[in-house]
Amino acid sequence: MKRASLAERAERVGTANALCEVHTTAESVRMLAARCGISRAQAYRYVRAAQEDSSLARAKATASLNVRIPIVLLTRVRARVRSTGVSLGVLVTRALTPLLANDSG
Repeated sequence: MKRASLAERAERVGTANALCEVHTTAESVRMLAARCGISRAQAYRYVRAAQEDSSLARAKATASLNVRIPIVLLTRVRARVRSTGVSLGVLVTRALTPLLANDSG
């Protein structure tokens, strides 16, 4: 089975997000699987992605940050973004949040 395109993924995560606003997780998974013709396991992954993305989006307003990092690290970061399907911003937020969680300053 071929991977969903970025457009398909975005559409499915958006649909999952809309379903989660009015249904339980289990109902959302079942309905998404039926609507998109995908397995429940895959539908569950889209529902989880929608829940994670929306919780991060609701957390705080965002701003941009430009940093210079070694090319080798950038290559690994971009590969992770592609393999997980999350945005670069979400990936960086997930990486920095635990690091700074106990920081008082």
